[in-house]
Amino acid sequence: MFTKLTSKDHIDLTGYLKSRSLGHYLERYDIDLSSALVALKDLQLMNINYLTLFPDLQGAALEANMQKFWIDTHDVATEVNAVAKAARADRKNSSTALSVIRP
Repeated sequence: MFTKLTSKDHIDLTGYLKSRSLGHYLERYDIDLSSALVALKDLQLMNINYLTLFPDLQGAALEANMQKFWIDTHDVATEVNAVAKAARADRKNSSTALSVIRP
């Protein structure tokens, strides 16, 4: 979702909508990592990727990182297990969201 929030009281859309009792319009879906990897591969087969969504230098850089991620991933099951283990450890230490893209 893309939006420009012009409120001086709120810096994010979630806080803005909750302050106006409209927070129930937002939905959050948590997808397990193995399903996310399958979905990303399916999107790639349909030519839906960072480069086609964002046809600029940043989109090209993000797509190059994603391609390197897939090339580096020889065994998806091993990668999924390693990332899932790291995610569980991260959840114990922090409440930040897991990113599929590695630096």
